[in-house]
Amino acid sequence: MTLILTRQDVEQVLKMRDCIETIAEVMQRFSAGDTVMPVRLVTRVPERGVHAAMPAVLPSLGVFGIKSVTVFPTNPSRGAPSIMGLVILNETDTGRPLAVMDAAYLTGIRTAAASAVATRLLANPGAASLALIGAGVQAATHLWAMCAVRPVKAVAVYDIDAQVAESFILAQLQRFPKLAFRQAVSPEDAIRGADLVCTISSSKTPVVDHSWLKPGAHINGVGSHTPDARELDGPTVQAARVAVDSRQAALKEAGDFILPIQEGLFAAEHVSDEIGELLAGLKPGRASADQITLYKSVGIAVQDVAAARLVYERAAAQGVGVEVAL
Repeated sequence: MTLILTRQDVEQVLKMRDCIETIAEVMQRFSAGDTVMPVRLVTRVPERGVHAAMPAVLPSLGVFGIKSVTVFPTNPSRGAPSIMGLVILNETDTGRPLAVMDAAYLTGIRTAAASAVATRLLANPGAASLALIGAGVQAATHLWAMCAVRPVKAVAVYDIDAQVAESFILAQLQRFPKLAFRQAVSPEDAIRGADLVCTISSSKTPVVDHSWLKPGAHINGVGSHTPDARELDGPTVQAARVAVDSRQAALKEAGDFILPIQEGLFAAEHVSDEIGELLAGLKPGRASADQITLYKSVGIAVQDVAAARLVYERAAAQGVGVEVAL
C-alpha cells in the first residue's frame, strides 16, 4: 500500500523544529558522501517557467525518492501558486513506493529549515532584527524558521508589490503578535541595521548592496537559483564567509557565484565550504562578531527526500492520509 498525502496532510504533520533537525542531519550525511544525488534536471517550459526533476538516495535512512516540481513565476497573477509539485518516496530494500505527497508546502518548510540550520551555525547569537526581501511563500516560512533559532524581535519587510508586503505583515501579526513589523520602502531601507537578511525574491538583479549591510550581518540567499540571476551584489559575496548546501550545485546553478566569478571578483575556491562540513566541524564558521556571513541555497534533493521521510513517518504514526493500492 502507498500512502497518499495532500497539502493539508503535510501541513498537519510537518513541524518546523523537527524539520530543522532532519535537515541538519541529512546535510552532514550529504557532505560526508553518504547519499546519492545527481544535479537536478531542469526543463524549461517556454513563456511559463521551469520543471525540475530532483532524485536522491539516502541509503542509511532506507529511502530514496524524487521531487517533481514546477516554478511558474506568473502564476500568482492568474490565481495559482507559483510552485507546485509532488514527492514520490520509495524504500531502498524493494523500491516500493511508500508515499506520494504534495511538495509545495514541503519545499517551503525544508528550504527555510535549511536556512535556519545555517543561521544557527553562522549568525551572531543575539541577532534580533530581520529583513525579509520578498513577501511570498518563502517569507512566511523563513520568518517562522528565523524565530526558531534566533531571538527575533523586529522584522522589516520589502516586496516590489507594496500591497503584497502589507498583506503579509497583517497576516503574520496574527501569528507573531509580539514582533515589531515594519513595511520597508526599499531593499536598502529593510537591510540597513538588520542582523539577519533573507533574500527570497524573484529578482534577477541584486537586491543587496554590500554598503547597506551591518557589520556582523548574516545573509540567507534563497530566491535566485539560475545562472543568470543574482540577488546579491558581487562585493557582498566577495566579502562574506560563504557556505552553501552543495558546492557542485552552487557553482553550476547560482548566478550569485557564477556572475562575479566571470567578472573576476573571486575564484571558485571562495565557494568551497558546504554547510554539512561546518556541521561536522570540518570547516570553521564565523571568525568574528563583525564578519559578514552568507548561506547561499539552491535547494537540493536530499533535503526533499529527508523531509518526505519525516512526513511519512509522522503521518503513518498519526493515521494521516489515505492508503491506496497502486
